[in-house]
Amino acid sequence: MRKLILYILIHMSIVLWALPLDDSPSVYPDIWHRQDSMVQIPLEDSISWTDEYYLFSVIRSLQPDSTECLWSFTEGDTVSLAVLTDGTYLFPAGKIRSRHPADFSRWCVYAYHSGLRIDSTKSHSMRLGEQVVYRQDSIGLMTDTLPAAIEVEEIAYFGRNVPLPVSGSFQTYLALKYGITLDYAPYLSPAGDTLWYPEADEHYYHHVVGIGSDTLYGWYNRISETKEDALILLSADTLMPGEYVLLGDDGGVPEWTPEPDGLYSLQCTWRMRQSLRQRIPISLRLSLPDIGMADSLRLVVIGMNEHPLHVITPDSIGRDSICYFTIDEAESVVQLRLYGLPLDPLVRMDVSRNDTAPAGDTEDGIIVDPSGKKIIVNGFPDGQIFYLYLYDNTAKYLSTLSALSPIDISALPSSVLYIEIIANNQIIGAVPIPTNIQ
Repeated sequence: MRKLILYILIHMSIVLWALPLDDSPSVYPDIWHRQDSMVQIPLEDSISWTDEYYLFSVIRSLQPDSTECLWSFTEGDTVSLAVLTDGTYLFPAGKIRSRHPADFSRWCVYAYHSGLRIDSTKSHSMRLGEQVVYRQDSIGLMTDTLPAAIEVEEIAYFGRNVPLPVSGSFQTYLALKYGITLDYAPYLSPAGDTLWYPEADEHYYHHVVGIGSDTLYGWYNRISETKEDALILLSADTLMPGEYVLLGDDGGVPEWTPEPDGLYSLQCTWRMRQSLRQRIPISLRLSLPDIGMADSLRLVVIGMNEHPLHVITPDSIGRDSICYFTIDEAESVVQLRLYGLPLDPLVRMDVSRNDTAPAGDTEDGIIVDPSGKKIIVNGFPDGQIFYLYLYDNTAKYLSTLSALSPIDISALPSSVLYIEIIANNQIIGAVPIPTNIQ
């Protein structure tokens, strides 16, 4: 049988996987390059002749305004098919279908399915990179050379038709591995489970990232990756085979906007979808647009009924505007929203948060009276409204109250460990609740 030649020149660090296809001929690629650095073109590999093929790649164009040749098939010296960055094909080959990224200058998962009309008695080749191709113009066919100013992270060639579930799971593997959002296509696991839904998650198909354990394609990642500058990255200590956690945002602008209650919210909402056997702590790494909110940040975890489940304080905040949160328990599908208070200028008068602190202690204008039933705040005009954020001993947010000074705390539930006092959109103090009133 004649052989097609796929010319591929690869970096020495690329791992070439020649996987057995006898047991699962539709699951694994015939040629598969996975590497830890960019693929350098042109590329070369030997493959069996076929009349149909799929090719999946992680790719971007370095010259998006010009037409570039990605790969082509030849019969001797004649080009029978050339696939270009604008998705066209050249005479006489026929393209069945392909998925084209909206912007080739950005990293994309590029899936291409085509039929070949070539003479099986001739010598053939498939080449990736700069090629001599034939253009059709008003005069007729003319020869031209098209470059391939592209970058390639990974490439997989199937010399046959690929079932849609296999195509979907393989594209999902590439999308999660490199942090590239699919174009409203379902994210599928190799087991056939839907991890991200085009309809249910329609508003969150932006900056989709994920962690997971995929034993079929050999991908295990406890820390998510992104090629799209996602604000939040995920991580977990361990994942069992077949477990995934995905997160995407609604495409909102990451800017602070005032809310009616005096808080500021980040105009970006995330959805997190967990496919786990049991709940595990999920760590979030958030890149903040403005570190001025740092000391007052609260991440609100919202259930599908739009009711808040948890309000989480940061684990730590770095000087590089990176903030870390941990979600210990959550429903399988939740929304995440970030709130804060403007702290410039910051007037902060914290007292000890030790729940055994005696009543009557004073710190810069905040006084717990000897009875332990009232808090007096000095330095503000009569009629000043204070907002009280109530927290339990796990730092879980409970509710918000408003009050005038002196603030009566005698009727607070026993679950309240401390309160934060807000005035004029500023945190002015944090006070532990004396144990003698509980």
